[in-house]
Amino acid sequence: MSEPMIIEAVPIFDGWAVKFQGTRSAYSTHDSKDEATLAQSMLPSAVKVLKEDGTVETELDFAE
Repeated sequence: MSEPMIIEAVPIFDGWAVKFQGTRSAYSTHDSKDEATLAQSMLPSAVKVLKEDGTVETELDFAE
């Protein structure tokens, strides 16, 4: 089984960005945290929701 992709939902100045862990640019941007966490459609994956200070608020694992 391959390593799951880690997808982070990160707060930005005007909403939320979804990005792959270790990258700087956003894959997509959203108005709300709920919309951003729908990144689970890229299985196998995990979603990390980060706080403003960069620490993990929530981690969801969607691996098979």
